[in-house]
Amino acid sequence: MGGLALIVGAAAVVIAIQMRFDGDPLRFANLDRYDGQFAYYIARYGVDAVPRLDAPSFRLMRILYPLLARFLSLGSPALLAWALIGVNLIAYAVGTGLVAYLLVTWQASPWYSLTYAAWIGCLVVLFMDLNELLCMAFALAAIVAYRRDRLGLTIALFALSALTKELGIPLAAGVALHAALGKGKWGEAFAIGGIPFAVLLAWVAALYLWLGEVPTQYGNSTLLPPLVGYVMGLEVMGGLRPAVEPGLWLALPAVLLTVGALIQVIKTRGITLALALVLVGAGWVLIMPTATWAHAIASWRVGIPLVATGLFYLAESHRRLLPYAAALWSTSVMFLPIIIVQM
Repeated sequence: MGGLALIVGAAAVVIAIQMRFDGDPLRFANLDRYDGQFAYYIARYGVDAVPRLDAPSFRLMRILYPLLARFLSLGSPALLAWALIGVNLIAYAVGTGLVAYLLVTWQASPWYSLTYAAWIGCLVVLFMDLNELLCMAFALAAIVAYRRDRLGLTIALFALSALTKELGIPLAAGVALHAALGKGKWGEAFAIGGIPFAVLLAWVAALYLWLGEVPTQYGNSTLLPPLVGYVMGLEVMGGLRPAVEPGLWLALPAVLLTVGALIQVIKTRGITLALALVLVGAGWVLIMPTATWAHAIASWRVGIPLVATGLFYLAESHRRLLPYAAALWSTSVMFLPIIIVQM
């Protein structure tokens, strides 16, 4: 599945670059328009990128993606735009392959992993030089390592995920939740949840010593009680269609998956790995800030863990519903042409 995703993704990228962007891969970075520009600036200018960043500590906190692209480009500005795309293409394929592998471990068809590949959030990240695909690739690899009882590797991969984007922390918390309540291994749980968080905190502390600011000072990013951000964002969204998109593809599935998972936890008085992961993946969507709900691209990006963990949970506990969820999330691919036209 990963190979298929790589081939299709690479073909789509090449077609977009040649037909829409006049052969210029740098258009993926959306300079002066969206978040991909900051990965490009960090990768190209290193420590000298600070004046070009809207919130230096916040952008530099997500250091691994631009750092890896800078390394692979060998410091060449001409290769850098391609390196950013290449890293995400590989992360896209690896992530899809890991979703397929994990679905098989839950006795489901690996073909459902193409739902992850077709999710608009993954495609937006691929076409805009953003961090989430690499973050998810590390996190999914960590879940595989955990299922194989490789504790050290699990912790290391979650730490790399967290340094790519802080989205890795709640996913680590989901695995830690299972280690504590599902396996009764509290020491293991604290290590899985605590060490990656400590690594991220150490990097944030280093940024504070350098820049004199912490990333929490950026924007309106306050997490809210479940769905409060969505309700408050309805006025900002301005119309039925902008409200329906995140509501149908994100809010409704997140509510249904959360309720179903909680009922199962209460009934069984236990928690499986898939249950723990979906509670985190769906819960993270439910508490999204208003500003994230009001911006379609931002909400689609945050929804990536919901799609992956939702597939795992349904594969384990409600396999008859898996085709319906896959069909719903896969149809989100129809938004990609609109995004490309606007780039």
